[in-house]
Amino acid sequence: MYGMRVPKTHVRVNAYGAVDEMTSALGMAKATCEDEAIVAEIDRIQADIILLMGELALDDSRQEKYIGDGKSIGDAHLQRIETVLEELETHLPRFTHFVHPGESLYSANMHMARAICRRAERDILLIRETGFQVRDLVLSYVNRLSDLCWLWAREDEIRIGLAKQKAEATS
Repeated sequence: MYGMRVPKTHVRVNAYGAVDEMTSALGMAKATCEDEAIVAEIDRIQADIILLMGELALDDSRQEKYIGDGKSIGDAHLQRIETVLEELETHLPRFTHFVHPGESLYSANMHMARAICRRAERDILLIRETGFQVRDLVLSYVNRLSDLCWLWAREDEIRIGLAKQKAEATS
């Protein structure tokens, strides 16, 4: 970004590449989602991710300018994710067992987005571990986004399970 060149194997390229895969997986989930509120939230998240990829693409010497120009995610972006998470956590039953992705195309896509998000988080951490700058906020955002993907998938799986129970009870 800003005309700088780095090898395709640079830790920053790997990280924003994983984040790019993550937004593509979110797009697959969005395309199969029937809940308009979730679709709208995924649209907002995908806009956030563009800002996040820009920040990840920048050399340390240009980070401050990019962030100062308001071109990166901020506390309000993370708080929006936290608010959605809190609302989901209040109405979903307590987690008691692991799931096998694939109850629906939407939940399978959301699990794929979650898994890619976790990999992106590891790749972003590697940027820091190799001596470059990464804001804690960036890591928190990606971490909480993976939690959100998991809860959205779980919510759909619970809905499907309840529908199956109801159908079995009436048959």
